[in-house]
Amino acid sequence: DYITKPIIGPELLTRILGRLERNRLLQHHSRRDLLTGLANYPHSKQALTQMIETALGQSEAMALVVMRLHQLAAINLRHGHEAGHGILQVWGQCLRSHLGGYSLGYWGDGEFVIGLPGDGQFAQDALEPLLQMLRRQIVTLPSGERMQPDFDWSLATYPGEGQTLQTLYQGAIAKLDGGDRSA
Repeated sequence: DYITKPIIGPELLTRILGRLERNRLLQHHSRRDLLTGLANYPHSKQALTQMIETALGQSEAMALVVMRLHQLAAINLRHGHEAGHGILQVWGQCLRSHLGGYSLGYWGDGEFVIGLPGDGQFAQDALEPLLQMLRRQIVTLPSGERMQPDFDWSLATYPGEGQTLQTLYQGAIAKLDGGDRSA
């Protein structure tokens, strides 16, 4: 962007404000997943790590929840990426509306992460309305076909099941892969 001489006050102000707005939008988009509207992996990882550090400093518990859509790649292949994108958009809206005050992220491949304060029971209680809604969720695909996405979820608690984001994530994934929780 450039401005010619002589500099005219209102034009300069308009250009500065335009640049500030573009920078704000770029910063917002660099932190968010475009499909879900949730924090992307780098931003979510930073927020969750900070949440763990806060829990450590205050000697409090916290829970990391991992929710995983089943067969997202197969949905994309069979129905087209628009179908998978539509499901991700609906899920992002659902998570924001039910748990918007908590740390939410989309880590890709149908994997959502949620950081919740408190112990595992508090996390389960906070999740229950969302889980009930997702179990009833019917998504209309671009083809007009309707489907109910299948998912599972698990949680790991700090400090009992892990001391770092990576160990909490590994614990939650191990439970998912072992079939410990499901929708």
